[in-house]
Amino acid sequence: MNSVGDLELRYEEHEQLGEGGFGSVFAGVRISDQQPVAIKHIMAEHVAFTLVIIKNEVFTVPSEVVLMTRAAPDQHSVGGNPSVTLLDWYLQDEGHEVILVMERPTPSQDLLRYHRKNAPLTEAHAKELIRQVVNALVDLHSKGVFHRDIKMENLLVQATESGPRIRVIDFGCGSGDQSGHFYRFKGTPACAPPEAFGTEGYCAGPTSVWQTGALLYELLRSKSAKPFATNEFTKGFPYISILSRSGVSQECSDFLQACLTLDPNNRIPLDQLSHHPWLSLV
Repeated sequence: MNSVGDLELRYEEHEQLGEGGFGSVFAGVRISDQQPVAIKHIMAEHVAFTLVIIKNEVFTVPSEVVLMTRAAPDQHSVGGNPSVTLLDWYLQDEGHEVILVMERPTPSQDLLRYHRKNAPLTEAHAKELIRQVVNALVDLHSKGVFHRDIKMENLLVQATESGPRIRVIDFGCGSGDQSGHFYRFKGTPACAPPEAFGTEGYCAGPTSVWQTGALLYELLRSKSAKPFATNEFTKGFPYISILSRSGVSQECSDFLQACLTLDPNNRIPLDQLSHHPWLSLV
């Protein structure tokens, strides 16, 4: 954490990029080199804090800071991780507001806007994006990061010479615990796994797999088709059959079924997703 006075000395804040229930994100630049940044303001009452030990001293740090630091630990390799890099963070207004300063890939837009501009996506296009999402999730889990809220709004699409590149953002619902069960869901209910609504709890890997399946359906559905919602899926709404009738391949339908298996114990493991025939086929 840096002192609040440093924020205005180091960064210029520009137009608002987005707004959620607990805060807002603004475009900006780092004054020293004009590097584009995103500046996220969050009301502290909605921030989870974690105790961390640094050089035998105990500090209270926003959990999102801890998770982002794990996800992209080297600030000198900004842009080198599937997740955006945290550059600085601040407590402001006597601790009532948390400010995160992050890498802002340019040009980029969130996947929701990208999808609206490019829909309907071809199956090949959706596959390339999902392949990157799967690789990003495997990378996060290997670093002890459970994002817990994978959806279009929390993924950026960065335009590069080699094509669209997925970047993961918004770790506010995440957890650094990879083991055991969780009993309180934080995230978006529409794409929460069905076990999150039960009494036996849910686990990190199966949750990320379920959300990958929900995301793939959203990428492939027509604008007039019904959006994905877990409660509708568990009642028997035929999301996968609808896509099959629209012309997606059998391998793609099988991938969706593997991700959206109701029993988490029978759901395909996260580390096997990239080996599924649909993703491994070029």
